[in-house]
Amino acid sequence: MTIEEDKRKFCEYCKQCGGKCCKGDKDSIIPLSRKEAEAIKKKYPEIKIELGRFGKGRMHFFRLNGDCLFLGEKGCVLEKKPINCEMFPLIALYRNGELEFYFDDSNHCPYTKDIQKLKDWKKETLELSKSGMKEWNEEEKLFFSALCEIIEKLKKA
Repeated sequence: MTIEEDKRKFCEYCKQCGGKCCKGDKDSIIPLSRKEAEAIKKKYPEIKIELGRFGKGRMHFFRLNGDCLFLGEKGCVLEKKPINCEMFPLIALYRNGELEFYFDDSNHCPYTKDIQKLKDWKKETLELSKSGMKEWNEEEKLFFSALCEIIEKLKKA
């Protein structure tokens, strides 16, 4: 398959699913880089974007208290999705100063096993994710690292 075929297949999965990853989560957060937060705030000043702290880290985020605020009838209304949304169901962990990636194994994406087979999509998404996350400052990396530790502990519980 080519990257174009992989992207087309990925889009088919998303359309069939109807955006389950964007619906119904209570008390979830979407981490945002400073640049992502500024872009959203500029276009949607009414959206509450918070600045949170975990350990020594600090990062912008918005909360999901049900469906994502940016979920429209045809999907995401943002011109550019936050990197964490763009790469889903691929999840980034920032551990010991290094980015690691794995596929989400929760029920947020019913097509995770199928998407894992899209090798070109995975390769391009990893490259885009690494590139986008390079823009994060040290406080954002520390925040994300602490957040990842909490997520891993919850998964083991």
